[in-house]
Amino acid sequence: METHTFIKLLAVLQAIGIILIWLWNIRLKNSIGQKKRAFLESKIELYQAREEWERTFDTVPDLITILDFKFNVLKTNNAVAKTLRVNKIPEKGLKCYALFHDMASPPSFCPLSKLIKDGQSHSADVYIERLNAYFYVSVSPLTDSTGQLIGAVHVARDISDCKLREKQSEHLSSMREKLLRSGTLDEKMKWIADCMTSLFEKPMFRVWMVKEQDADHPPPGQGQTARAQVVVEDLSFMLIADTCSSSGMEMNGNWPAFETSCLDQLMTNDSPWKIFDIRKWKGMPDNFQLAGYRILSSTGMPIGAFLFFCDDTTQIHKNNLLDSVVAATTNVLRGEMSASSLRHSEKRYRKLFESLIDVYFRTDASGILKMLSPSVEQVMGYSSKEMLNTYVRQYWVHPEKRDQLVREMQEKDAVRGREILLRKKGGALFWASVNAKQLKDDQGNYMGAEVMLRDVTKKKQAEELMRTQRDLSIALSSICDFDEALSICLDTALKLDEVDGGAIYLIDSNSGCLDLVVHRNLSTDFVNAVSHLDKESLQVKLVSKGESIFQPYAKMASSFSYSCGADRKIVHSAGIRALAVIPMSDDGKIFGCLVVSSTATDQLSSFSRYCLETVAGQMAAALSRIKIDQYLRSSRHNLKTLFESIDDFLFILDDTGRIIKTNPAVESRLGYASDELIGMDVTQVYPQNSQNGSHAAVRQTPISSVTFHPNSIMRPDDHLMPRDGQAIPVETKINQGIWDGKPAFFAISRDITLRLKAEEAKRISEERLMAAIDAIDEGFVIFDKNDRLVMCNNKFLDIYKVSADMIKPGAKFEDFIRNGAYRGQYLDAEGDVENWVTEQMVTHRCGGENFEQRIHGDRWIRIAERKMEDGSMVGFRVDVTDIKRSEDLLRNALMEKEILLKEIHHRVKNNLAVISSMLNLQIKNNANKVVQESLKESRSRVRSMALIHETLHQANNLSAVRLRDYISKLIRDLLSVYEHFSDQFSIEYDIEDVYLDINQAVYCGIIINELVTNSLKYAFADNERGIIRISAKTQPNHEIELSVKDNGAGLPPGFNWEKTRTLGMRLISLMVEQLRGSMKASHQGGLKTAIRWKSSLQKD
Repeated sequence: METHTFIKLLAVLQAIGIILIWLWNIRLKNSIGQKKRAFLESKIELYQAREEWERTFDTVPDLITILDFKFNVLKTNNAVAKTLRVNKIPEKGLKCYALFHDMASPPSFCPLSKLIKDGQSHSADVYIERLNAYFYVSVSPLTDSTGQLIGAVHVARDISDCKLREKQSEHLSSMREKLLRSGTLDEKMKWIADCMTSLFEKPMFRVWMVKEQDADHPPPGQGQTARAQVVVEDLSFMLIADTCSSSGMEMNGNWPAFETSCLDQLMTNDSPWKIFDIRKWKGMPDNFQLAGYRILSSTGMPIGAFLFFCDDTTQIHKNNLLDSVVAATTNVLRGEMSASSLRHSEKRYRKLFESLIDVYFRTDASGILKMLSPSVEQVMGYSSKEMLNTYVRQYWVHPEKRDQLVREMQEKDAVRGREILLRKKGGALFWASVNAKQLKDDQGNYMGAEVMLRDVTKKKQAEELMRTQRDLSIALSSICDFDEALSICLDTALKLDEVDGGAIYLIDSNSGCLDLVVHRNLSTDFVNAVSHLDKESLQVKLVSKGESIFQPYAKMASSFSYSCGADRKIVHSAGIRALAVIPMSDDGKIFGCLVVSSTATDQLSSFSRYCLETVAGQMAAALSRIKIDQYLRSSRHNLKTLFESIDDFLFILDDTGRIIKTNPAVESRLGYASDELIGMDVTQVYPQNSQNGSHAAVRQTPISSVTFHPNSIMRPDDHLMPRDGQAIPVETKINQGIWDGKPAFFAISRDITLRLKAEEAKRISEERLMAAIDAIDEGFVIFDKNDRLVMCNNKFLDIYKVSADMIKPGAKFEDFIRNGAYRGQYLDAEGDVENWVTEQMVTHRCGGENFEQRIHGDRWIRIAERKMEDGSMVGFRVDVTDIKRSEDLLRNALMEKEILLKEIHHRVKNNLAVISSMLNLQIKNNANKVVQESLKESRSRVRSMALIHETLHQANNLSAVRLRDYISKLIRDLLSVYEHFSDQFSIEYDIEDVYLDINQAVYCGIIINELVTNSLKYAFADNERGIIRISAKTQPNHEIELSVKDNGAGLPPGFNWEKTRTLGMRLISLMVEQLRGSMKASHQGGLKTAIRWKSSLQKD
């Protein structure tokens, strides 16, 4: 039963599996069908896109080629085959350079070669010879989906038409430039023919130009036949260009008549051009026609015709090349017609032009002379050829006025009657009256000017001289200041046309030299060079002759003298060309000269000379008058200023003693008004008790005894009495003289109130000073510049009491010290008085030196003397006997102390030596090596302390130890202990000159002993050589740094010297604490231990 059930279940499962498989197959078939349909659809779309791309590819007019990197042609569009004129381009095995260039390898300009090198797009203009065409070629890279280069797209565009247009434009531009440079008509027409040859294939044309009656047209060129001519109505034409004959075209029979008819039609036709049928004429090319162009002037008048033979008249106006050539021909004919008319006009007016008396000239816009009448040679001295094509500005004396004239002419169109100053040939100047009119072109632009010029120099000179003399007279008539008059005179001289600089010199009445007082338009360097001329100079000698000098400057400057230190180069390079020197005199006496210069001419004209001499004479008379007036005014002003400014009392009295005049000080100080003083008896201003004094003497002096000598009466004890009654002490002087033509007395009283007060104050001050000097406990003395005694105090006399009778005002210093020396006053002078006096005099005259002197009574005197600016000498004498005795006592006590200290140091050293000896005995009697080493270290420590006392015992200074000497002795003793291996190392010292007190020296000795011992014992391995360096240097803030460094093994790893308990390190730490210092250790390149502390001794 179970088996049967199992079989049924198995059958059911099998049926279910079959059903599932069937369903899966159905689903799979549906999915595959969908994918096939999608694939077919995409394939169809791809095919359609490819067909569309290929159609587009083939319809592009540019030549497109797809290439690989071996120059193989993979694909081309139809334009390539069409351009190369082949049916089909093979797409396998064909190289692009063979296809396009018929070459076996790529050309040098190949863009694909460049793309292969750098992978970038490239382009170039390429001429393909086989196609006779220019192409713009570009090559762009092709990449796959991963970005890798797989090929290139080669695109070529035909640009032959563009290149052709560029060449045609170049030909036209070249023709225009050549036409501008060409001079003759034949040359211009030749360039037009050459351009036509470049633009057209076998061009044939003829150019006719209208010939005006009586016009001056250019003849045919050399080697050419006479120009053909025809007449059309009133116009006469001549042939100026013909390329038909050289092209083999025959023009026989009625051709001239036909061509004349064509010209007639062109001149009367409304259109500027016309086509003529010439196919019936023999010798003409088949299907050729004639195109005619009418050429008009700028005013619309016919001036020529251009005939062109062509086979396609429809293309004439589609291409503007022929229009450009015709336009160039039109410009040539217009220019030629204008030139022809101008030549004709010049011929007609030449005769009139050459007969002018006045000067006619024409300039262009830049001021260059383009035409001159022959009369210019008579007026200016230049020929027309010399002046042509030169700038008119160079003939103007003042070119800036020419610019003003041009501006005014442009504003008003014309200027008339303007007077200007011009320069002739040779530098001479002349005045000219000018009428000028501006010239304009067709657009109204300024082209230049035409000018008529007339010489009006004589008229101008006469007017100028009269005006100069009148102006100078008017100006000087109202001038009182001499310097201002000099400036006016010089400015007047500079108004002359040829003069542009000048100066006025005046003769110094005392020295006879010439001094420059005023100048104009001369450089500073030049003025400095000629500002002062000595009496012996050539200039002064020439002026003193009284003759005027007119010469070229170069001739005069070489022999002239100049101011002291002046550079002749400056004088010679001043730019002056002519010089004039005109003396100025009054009543036959020369007092100065007028000097003028010119930079415009080498020789002043005769008129300028006449004017300068006339003006100089006028100047001399006026300057003499002004100088006299100025002197009188100055004297009067000085007298008045003196009269009003003095502070003294000034009285002018008549012969009866009455006041005529007083100065303002009398009125202000005495309190009287001016009208009160006039007529007052002079004795009224004096106190009652002095009215019989000096002023009373005036009344007693008879008029007949009036004389004119100064200080006839002088009284120093008078008094003046002001209105307020306060008497003023005065010192009075009285002179006799003349006032307003009458005899008079001149009394001057000076207020001496302040002087009396000053004298009293001086007396009191001197008394106080003498009392103070006598009160001081030192000797004080003053000698004058002659070493004579002026004064001294009582203390000075007390010090030198032995010779006090000789010490008096006026006595010489040398006399009273010699007298004192012979009397035994100076103990050092005994036995050799004269030499001692000589030495004292040398010391005394030098001054400024302090010294001590031993005198009688075994007393010591310290002397201090100072020399004053006026040569006098001030000195002090101080008794220092007590000080000297105290110094002797201190010196003896100090010597005893030093002996005692040396004895103490000696005994301490001996005691320490005994201890050291006992340690030596102990070392020898003990076999234990450890104990021996300990005893040796103790002995070294004792020895380091003993050295301190030994050093102090042997030294002169008992308070300080020289560290350098102490360390060297300490190291020597230490090395003697370790002499069995002392050869293995060396000791280096770097110790400054440092001093320590005894305590710090002991501490340092123990520190150095321990550090050096450690280095000797532990720093170096067996037989290893080493260096121990000991350094001691001063640091900022009075600190000292002591260091011991070796180049040995250094401290062992993990060693901490601060925590070690060895006796040596404990001693070092303890000594550093005693020094109140700090210690540092470093381990680079061995062991370095540095201790720093503050010194207890300050270096002096």
